[in-house]
Amino acid sequence: MADGSNGGLAANYSISAGQTTTANITAKSLTVSGITASNKTYDGSTNVTLDAGLVAYSGLVGGDTFNGTYTGVFSDKNVGTGKTVTITSSYSGADVSNYSVTDQSSTTANITAKSLTVSGITASDKTYDGSTTATLMVIQLFIVD
Repeated sequence: MADGSNGGLAANYSISAGQTTTANITAKSLTVSGITASNKTYDGSTNVTLDAGLVAYSGLVGGDTFNGTYTGVFSDKNVGTGKTVTITSSYSGADVSNYSVTDQSSTTANITAKSLTVSGITASDKTYDGSTTATLMVIQLFIVD
């Protein structure tokens, strides 16, 4: 050791080996993004299929084991575009406790109208009267989805 301008005065110091102290290690921030939801045709439910194939974990240390599982639901079952999908996340892996996770809480997707085919309706014959009114008869009604 040297004391600067005087140089080489290591004899003026004594260093003790084996000293210890404590410190806190705080969880590293990790942000989840990239989860998407698939559009669907109306089926009367709020169920949605999520795609986590492009999920990104911003802040993840290379080599750490951190896995995510994601489920989602539409805000309601009705037809619409840009509908909110709420994402619920759970995490596992040997290193999950080392992170403070900011979840991707939502995404959007569309619910499109379901096509229906109606058959079994007939119109009765009539004498021309200048109108477009017709009498319909339903013998058997079939709705095919």
